[in-house]
Amino acid sequence: SWSPDGECIVYHGRGGIWVMNRDGSGNQLLFEAKDIIDPVFSHDGRRILFNWYRDGESFIYSVDATTGGDPILLPLFPAASTDPGFHGDVTPSPDGRTVAFTYGKQSQQFTANSVGLFVANMDGSDVHLISDVGRHAYPEWSPDSSQLAFFGHRDDGEGIYVANADGTGQALLSAEWAIDWHPTWSPDSEWIAFTSTQSSKSQDIWI
Repeated sequence: SWSPDGECIVYHGRGGIWVMNRDGSGNQLLFEAKDIIDPVFSHDGRRILFNWYRDGESFIYSVDATTGGDPILLPLFPAASTDPGFHGDVTPSPDGRTVAFTYGKQSQQFTANSVGLFVANMDGSDVHLISDVGRHAYPEWSPDSSQLAFFGHRDDGEGIYVANADGTGQALLSAEWAIDWHPTWSPDSEWIAFTSTQSSKSQDIWI
């Protein structure tokens, strides 16, 4: 994941979370831990959010983007000890006010409604469901933080969906018969690029 100023890249690698300059120099291990995935910068580049699998559950944490230090657990959903939950796809909004993420219960991981898409304030308050019908992944905010693009596998179609930040106005944009993943908005919010198998068995980039 790129930093907001385009100067740094954060990634998970052997040993934990790594940060390097965009030219590959200055590579450093920022936070050492196992079972960490999908680190991303916050909107201002000051913190790094990531998914951390611990004790049979996956939660979202953040660390200082410069010093690392002790991770802070983001209370984005209440844990249920009798039915472990799994957070994923943490995506801070560009305006810094909210964060999108996916969440599912272990007991539902093989069901049709296994993973829901949620949005919450950055402090963990006002957690609300965007979509719970089907399986969801790869949420991506529009540059103005007003909409979300995401992958959905639902009864009304599988592909790239777009919805308003409050969950209204949902629409399927891509072909239902193809495998469409990883939506990304253009800077002016007019286009969405995504990977797709529409023209072949391999993943190509479409807009």
